[in-house]
Amino acid sequence: MNGHVPSANQAIARAISCAAEGDIQEAIRLYSLVPAHSQYYQKAQKAKEELETLAAPIRPLALSQPLPQETKDTLLSLACSGHNQEAIRQVNIELSSRPNDAYLYTFRADVQLALKDFGAAAESAKRALSHQPNFVKAYMVRGLALLRLGHLNQAISCFSNALDVDEACFGAHFRLGNCYKELHRYEKAISHYQRAIEINAGTANLHYNLGNAHLALDQLDQAEACYTTALQINPDHVNARLHIGLVYKEKNDPASAISCYNQVLKINPNSFEAYCNLGTAHRSLNQLDTAVSSYLSALNINPNHAETHNLLGITYEVMGQLEDALACFGAAAELKPNFPHALYNAALIHLLKGDLKEGWRLYEHRFHAQKGPNAAYETPHKSPRWTGQDLAGKTIMLTAEQGLGDQIQFVRYARNLHAMEATVLLECSAVLVPLFKSLRHIAQFVASSSTLPAADFHCPVNSLPGVLGDMLDQTLVHASPYISATDQRIFSWGERLEGIKGFRVGVSWQGKVTYKKDKLRSMALEEFTVFSRVHNVNLISLQKGEPGISQIPAFQEKCELYDVEDVTNGKSDLMDAAAVIMNLDLVITSCTSIAHLAGALGVQTWVMLSEKADWRWFLDRDDSPWYPSVRLFRQQKCGNWGPVFAKAADELKKLVKKSAGDIKANEQSALPTKKSTF
Repeated sequence: MNGHVPSANQAIARAISCAAEGDIQEAIRLYSLVPAHSQYYQKAQKAKEELETLAAPIRPLALSQPLPQETKDTLLSLACSGHNQEAIRQVNIELSSRPNDAYLYTFRADVQLALKDFGAAAESAKRALSHQPNFVKAYMVRGLALLRLGHLNQAISCFSNALDVDEACFGAHFRLGNCYKELHRYEKAISHYQRAIEINAGTANLHYNLGNAHLALDQLDQAEACYTTALQINPDHVNARLHIGLVYKEKNDPASAISCYNQVLKINPNSFEAYCNLGTAHRSLNQLDTAVSSYLSALNINPNHAETHNLLGITYEVMGQLEDALACFGAAAELKPNFPHALYNAALIHLLKGDLKEGWRLYEHRFHAQKGPNAAYETPHKSPRWTGQDLAGKTIMLTAEQGLGDQIQFVRYARNLHAMEATVLLECSAVLVPLFKSLRHIAQFVASSSTLPAADFHCPVNSLPGVLGDMLDQTLVHASPYISATDQRIFSWGERLEGIKGFRVGVSWQGKVTYKKDKLRSMALEEFTVFSRVHNVNLISLQKGEPGISQIPAFQEKCELYDVEDVTNGKSDLMDAAAVIMNLDLVITSCTSIAHLAGALGVQTWVMLSEKADWRWFLDRDDSPWYPSVRLFRQQKCGNWGPVFAKAADELKKLVKKSAGDIKANEQSALPTKKSTF
């Protein structure tokens, strides 16, 4: 075999690879091959000196018949210059005369790795270990091959074996960190990354991967510190800069995130990820035109990225460009069939537009598209899912999902199933059980998280309108009231409220903050001041929970507000709320469960809606087909509640005046009439 010394570039590239895999001695030797006249000589010498400080505890591999250095250099040169097949051929020739040479088997495994022949690489490394059980390099190469094959646990075993031979093997700790990160065992990953840093802190990717593990654990400050270190080592590390942007996003600092993404684009103007993240950051700042431009730039680089089409669609939806949004969701679903997020987003637009047939069909994707505490959750049940089968003489279990408002809104369909001669069982939130007992067509109630009884069929309650084909044209279904508080509770609250004369208005302003769109739908109690100024109006708080109730004391300093929670010492339940509402003249509320409760009780209700209202209130209408007693007041500009409340206050004055006139007329009609005398 003819001798061939690798070039300076080839030697350095190979040395870096050997060092990462734990073969420190080979890396040192390769750095030594860089000639003094090379422009990379100083860099190589510095790297060599750093590695020599690590090499002391490492025992050199003892081979009974060392392979000539000239042969090693020739094989190395072939591999470095990309002649991998020829390198394997030469290795096999050498193995014919040296069948027990662990170095040759390991070298062949390394080249097979480069050729992505991972199974062969794993087998070659295994052969090397059969001849030299303590060969760290062979453990590393076999581990990498198994890692590429997706055999994480076997790869972990190999890297751990390498550490048994040499606990200070940088590459083994680094790779173990990667494996444990892949398995979501982030604490274990962090432990190995930190040990690798103790051995050699000069690898940017190591600090970057450590940052990713911290980020996965929501340890934002630690993650940012790791990414910053990675950038100090390599200022052009694009992914580290991108991920600092993600840290800022999680810290709710989109302006700083935008700065990071723009820096990435200066380094790499074609960074798809930077444009995507930039779009999301601008969208969070309501800079919607810029967000659209960023997403379009990303799609110009990669037009087949379904998630970005979906994000662009969400942005168009916020802008009110519903047809453009639907086109984006459609493109996303075409690129990624059964993409639940895109299909669910399309469902919400179809429902918002009143295209109920298509909306109900796509709405079934909600179970796989949402995350978080308010996500739709399909309660498991052993019975078949009801999709329209004959229910005569059958039992059906209706399962709960989402919030109280959803359960109140969709429980109405239980009477349809009762009319189909089914025995109806209902799972619902525990706080709703006493109230729902007024629904006589339900045979049994089960509190959520309890064991569900057996049934012939089951169906999530929000799926009922779709299965029943309700286009909001079923008059019986949408009649109200369809629930009621108990007579005893209504009477009790009637006595408590007896001292509040005039026109009684119940108010609620704050929904659960865990709902992702709560900032859009909720408003400050301060907005209700205009109603307190209307003559003969008395406001009664129906609000429960923080941060809503904390606003009450300041409001009461300048306006009268009767607080139900004060009377019950904070122990009122939903039955109390229903009973209070049934003793009121009007309810004015944000888009929360109180709106659904009052509407289902048949009490006159005004719902104050943001410009981006929930789909169930549809578009551009001031009434609700769900609740005949509900009237809608809509924002014209997102976040601007002033005109909405001013309009409602004017309408309240008219309503109070009309009510007073009706009362007077009723009183007069009740007076005895004088007989005429002629």
